Amino acid sequence: MAVTETRTVVDQPAYDEQVPVTEMKEHEICNQCGADLTGLDIDAHFKNSYFNGGNCGGFHSEWREEVTGYQTVHHDAVTHTETVTTGYRCSTCGARK
Repeated sequence: MAVTETRTVVDQPAYDEQVPVTEMKEHEICNQCGADLTGLDIDAHFKNSYFNGGNCGGFHSEWREEVTGYQTVHHDAVTHTETVTTGYRCSTCGARK
């Protein structure tokens, strides 16, 4: 008679994944050169452009998706069980082989 045991086999180990968390944020964009002026002195940008031969003079708003942080997502291990023959035993006397 076969002597068996059940073993757990790991097909893919558990792991943690960093998933980006995003948010839509408004940006001010120069109409002429395309510079992102968000948080900058827009008038200074226009003056600098004028004094350096550029033609910047207007801007518009765009909404852009930005990464604001990361969330840890845990993935459990992928496993399966297998029955393995580890030896044989006599059904009459109990001797092992």
